[in-house]
Amino acid sequence: MSGECLLPKEPSSLAAAEERRLLHAQYDIPEDSTIVPEYDHTQPAELADQLVRVENDFAVGSLLVSSTHQLDRIDKGIEHVYMITHGVMRNARQYRDWLVEALGCGYDPRTMAVVAPQFAAPCDLNENSNHILRWGFHDWRAGEEALAPSPPISAYDAKDELARHLADIFPNLRGLHIRNNSEGAQQDDRWLAFSRALKLFEADGMRVEGITSNPGSVLYFHPLRPTLINPDDRPDSWEFDWHATPADSLANRWPFGIYQSSNALNNLAYGPPPYIRDYLKNYSMDIAIEDYVRRTTAVVGAKDNDSSGMHLPMEVGPREQGSTRLRRVLGKSACLASYSLGYRERDGNSILHVVVYDGLDHDGASILRSIEVSGMCDAMRVGDPMDSWVDPQALLRAA
Repeated sequence: MSGECLLPKEPSSLAAAEERRLLHAQYDIPEDSTIVPEYDHTQPAELADQLVRVENDFAVGSLLVSSTHQLDRIDKGIEHVYMITHGVMRNARQYRDWLVEALGCGYDPRTMAVVAPQFAAPCDLNENSNHILRWGFHDWRAGEEALAPSPPISAYDAKDELARHLADIFPNLRGLHIRNNSEGAQQDDRWLAFSRALKLFEADGMRVEGITSNPGSVLYFHPLRPTLINPDDRPDSWEFDWHATPADSLANRWPFGIYQSSNALNNLAYGPPPYIRDYLKNYSMDIAIEDYVRRTTAVVGAKDNDSSGMHLPMEVGPREQGSTRLRRVLGKSACLASYSLGYRERDGNSILHVVVYDGLDHDGASILRSIEVSGMCDAMRVGDPMDSWVDPQALLRAA
């Protein structure tokens, strides 16, 4: 289904040219050199083979989805759905297959489904695809609205609608398990806090849990940011100090922070997208944080610690979070612990579980295998299964 960019050139080919220019500049690739294909996200992606109708009060569109099961029929046998979100390459089918492989003999197609939404870019689609939702290359991670169809639909709305559709066609669904890597983890790091659909599922007794793997950036709910004191030590010995950033700084603007002055949440230039603003009309920020830390486990490879890693966001906001993915994940956890919002500690550990895998880097297939083989997806009781367990509370006490 993939094809050349035949849609209007303004949002597609010009954006792709700018993305390629940024890649060449960030990684010192000569202008006349070809970017390694597996890192060039401006090329058309292989498209998923199913469509799910998505609508809100103003618009209707179709979300591309790759799934182990047909999504246009009822299946009363499915009790658990694993929803996995691709990275910057938009390779949803490959992520679906990676997760099935990672689940191994624990995957039972009679009771489990693996579903991978695809947040397509304009250059993925042809002139007959006007009904299919598509986003700017990075906009979907932050919940921004689709470029088309018009009127637009938020990427978070699309994900909510997909989750609701799954609950409709799998009426005996008992658990929704969120998986991802890299840019997909950036999306879920935000969506797990603010999803309206997930709140409704939990109110109905469904179990919701998510793992964010190797996110390039994270969302901060407050102005504290980490400073790593002893970067030469092993990650399980890292100590952090914290500094407060100005509330209206770039570090606290969406999608890296939330500028929380009374006027800023509705400021289109500084505040979050409409989806998040609508959420905060009905729920407080404290509820969003409580939901996030209850649902979420953060996972990162110990070797994902390269400040020049491919597709590592380097805007002001992410730079304030640390220079590598490993530092950003551990720093957020330590800052959440230090922020002391009065939430009870989960399972006797810190308010946000973090697991660091020795020997692993940014490879999505490897990190997914490690997650599922360790049994985290089942009990969410990470305990102390490996030497690389990092307790952010211990980091906090040591700092």
